[in-house]
Formats: sequence, C-alpha cells, structure tokens
Amino acid sequence: GNALEKGFGLNIINDHFQSCVRLRVYLPELGYYESRLSALGAHKSDQVSKWKLGPYFEGLFAQSNLGIVTRATLQLGPKPKSVNFLMVTVSEAKFEKLIHFCQELHRLYFGSVFVVNISNRERLEATLNQHFEDSIRGQWEKKLIQKLGLHFDDYQVIIPLLEFNDSSKFIDKSIKKRARTWGLTPRYIKVNRYKKIINLLKMTYLAKVFPGAVSLIQDVIGLSWLIQGKPTDFALKLAYYKTPFNSKQEMDPARDGVGVLWFAPIVRLKFEDIDTVIKICDEVLPLYNMPKLYTFTNFDQKLTEATIPLFFDRLDSKSAERAHKCWEELYRRCLECEISPYRVPVSHMHLIECQTKDIGSKIYQVLKGVVDPHRLQQEGRYEWGKRNKE
Repeated sequence: GNALEKGFGLNIINDHFQSCVRLRVYLPELGYYESRLSALGAHKSDQVSKWKLGPYFEGLFAQSNLGIVTRATLQLGPKPKSVNFLMVTVSEAKFEKLIHFCQELHRLYFGSVFVVNISNRERLEATLNQHFEDSIRGQWEKKLIQKLGLHFDDYQVIIPLLEFNDSSKFIDKSIKKRARTWGLTPRYIKVNRYKKIINLLKMTYLAKVFPGAVSLIQDVIGLSWLIQGKPTDFALKLAYYKTPFNSKQEMDPARDGVGVLWFAPIVRLKFEDIDTVIKICDEVLPLYNMPKLYTFTNFDQKLTEATIPLFFDRLDSKSAERAHKCWEELYRRCLECEISPYRVPVSHMHLIECQTKDIGSKIYQVLKGVVDPHRLQQEGRYEWGKRNKE
C-alpha cells in the first residue's frame, strides 16, 4: 500500500514504488492486466525488468482509481554487513550550512549515501522517545547520554552508513572529513557498540538507574533494524505522540484510537525552499494547536520530502476537524509558493481536482472511461480533471 501511494523511507531502496517490479491489476471492464512481457511468455524477464517493453502502464496504478492491484513483485535491497550512523547537530544559525553539506553529500557520494534525514530537535526526540526529558533522571544520566553522542541541537542530520565491502570504511572517514570542512562536528554512532552497552546495563542495576539512556539506545538499535528491513515498531512511537499507550502491549494505532494526518510536501533541496516550508509551518501549526515536528528526507542533491504530523483524537469530532483544517491551510499556503504534497488524504481530494481543460485531465478521463466506465472504484481518488455530471 505504501509503495502504491509513492511512499518512501530510510531503506536501501528508499523510493518504495521503485521497488515494485511487477504488478497484476484487476480492471472492472477489461479483466486482469499484466505486462506485455508476461503476455509474451517472457516471465523471467518480467520478474526483473522495472520498465517492461513498450509504454509503461504500471505507473498508472500508483495513486489512482483505475484498477485494483491484486499482486505485486517487490525488489529487495542487498543486506549490509552492518549499519551505523553519522550524526551532525547544529544550531539554527548553522542550518543553511547544514543544507549545503547535504547537497554535497549526495553529489560526492552518489551511490554510497542513499538517503539523508534532517530533523528538528522536537521531531527527533518525539520519534526516539515520546517523553524524552521526563525519562532522564539527573545530571549523571545526561552526562552518559552526552558521552554516547546522543544529545541534540536545534537541527540534526542522520546519515545511515551501510557496510557492504572494505571500501565502506574509507567512505565513512571521507564523509566525516567533508563535514569538518563545513565547520560541522560529526558524531559516529556504532550500533554494535551500543548493543554491548545496553547488554551491560541490563546485566546490572544501572538499567533502572538510567532508564532514559536505555530507552534511547534501544531506539537507535530499532532505527538500524528499520533500515535493514527488519520488523520493528520503532516508527510507530511518533503516532502515539498525543495518545497514551500501555508499554506492556504491542502498539496498535487502530485499536488505540490514534489519529494522525501527514502533510508531506515535495521540496527542492535548497535552503530557501526548506526555510519557506518551515516558516509556513511555524505560522500555521500553532493556530491549530499542533506541535512543530519536522523531518526532511533527502534522496539526491535536488529532492527532499518533508513529513509533518497533524495529530487529533478520533473520538473527538472537533479535534479531527481542526486537524483537517490545518492540513488545508498548509496545503494552500505551500501551493502559493509553488510547493505541493506528494500525497493527499482521501478527504481532501477535491483540492487537487484540475478545473482547467488541460491535456492531462483529458487523457485521464479517457482512460477512466475505458477501464471503469461505470465508475465503480473510489470515485474522485487522485482523479485528474472533473467529470461532467450528466
């Protein structure tokens, strides 16, 4: 589902739809669609070719209401020998310098640095530990966290370092050197070292003395699992930012009434554009009583995609209405600056209907008329152009 919604993450193949190699799709009027390679009987080629033969139809079924995907073949990334991290933290005064450093990372280490994540302090603390400050007991625990390199500033960059071969260590050292040329101080987070530390803490009474540090180390290990594709509930913590949960139970947002909308704009990896989005959010979010939790996930030297959560109580209609109004306000303000989200909630599809008689809307309506003339599937979902009502 996330792949078909053009989702992304801190994975080796960070563009999740890119990992969709083959689709089988049911079309209401025509039956099952499979690629031309499959129709020719070239099943071995079909298993490994993303772009197929002839026009690429598979892309029509991502973020659309043209068909029902019943089967997908996903490409998996290679398993690294180890996953470590480089963290760079800066004050707001150095934020522009941090963005330029990220651009350089993607340009100089293309193919080695696959994704870079920028977060403000509030977002990272909320992701790693909802009650970050409350869980730290005294100066000794703060000193331990500082010694571990897990203290934060206004903004931080997390760079996953994946070891596949001997050259990986050389690249890691080179990235640290480049960071210093920008006047930045990188911190190397070695996951295996953290595993040994947490085992030592758990073997002694120190785990009870330093609960905040233990929780933080566990989250860093959980982040490494996420990158490797191992099952983990690491990313679910953020969804519970305003919803209490029982730590003795597995997290289940549907069961626990968690409500969250994601505003996720597509942004050029330029300081002025990122700064524009942050300023808009800084102005709009407080009006709707929303926290300022920002993350920018960078895929190359040109593109970053932000994710900003808008929390609400699913049992409170006023709370839900406030979150939806906040999303609309962010959408409107960003669009005025020529910036759009990459995905849209079902309740806001009307905002992206193209009212002009452009070629794209005509093509989409012709396709919809062929594959689903009775309009049985998800009326209006990502529909391009407005159908004339008879």
